[in-house]
Amino acid sequence: MKQSNEDEPTCLYCGQPLGYGRRDRKFCCDSCRINYNNSRRAGYYSVQTRVISTLRRNYSLLQETMDSGEDSADLGDLVQMGFNPEISTACRKLNRGLEYRCFDIRYRRSASRIFRICHTKKH
Repeated sequence: MKQSNEDEPTCLYCGQPLGYGRRDRKFCCDSCRINYNNSRRAGYYSVQTRVISTLRRNYSLLQETMDSGEDSADLGDLVQMGFNPEISTACRKLNRGLEYRCFDIRYRRSASRIFRICHTKKH
């Protein structure tokens, strides 16, 4: 007894009937499987790419500030140059406020300034 076309499984990506093969098959070919998985991950990868790009920009701006001999900078100036104060790799509470980190650079932040910018000590 042959199954009707309504019950025949179809490819999750292109919708074509799967035909013969394993019963648990979900895709008609490798390219459909790859395209389906890439399209599912596209949103995740775009968020990840944006965050990493922002961290790199923040790190570069903090490093430039330290290279110029300064240990503080106006937050508004940094933001105009592309610094995003909402993105950091770590944040910890200290007695007098919060300490932020961008990889191996640590700093503190007030409403208008970034200060005490320095590299973390290596143990």
